[in-house]
Amino acid sequence: MVSIQRPGAGGQLRRGCEEVFAGTARTRPGDRPLTDPQYTDWRLAGPDGPVVLGAGPSGGFVVPLLPDGTYPLTFTATDPDSGLTATARVSVRVVGCLR
Repeated sequence: MVSIQRPGAGGQLRRGCEEVFAGTARTRPGDRPLTDPQYTDWRLAGPDGPVVLGAGPSGGFVVPLLPDGTYPLTFTATDPDSGLTATARVSVRVVGCLR
């Protein structure tokens, strides 16, 4: 089971800035948390294909320099024992970063 806590659906991500991402992933059966970054990743589906933001269930990752717009954000986890993969997806809005 995989879920995204942050950012929420419809949330804004500031391009070129570091943002906080948080998700959970648990095995089935067994209901154990997946915390090893090698089994999880975060991606934004940009206009030229998916862009990997980072790995691990949570962390601060720099948002790529995408044009303003709404993009699918996916958090994917793979159970190392069974090889099964699950994905959670929300739509987020990429906007400019004010510094």
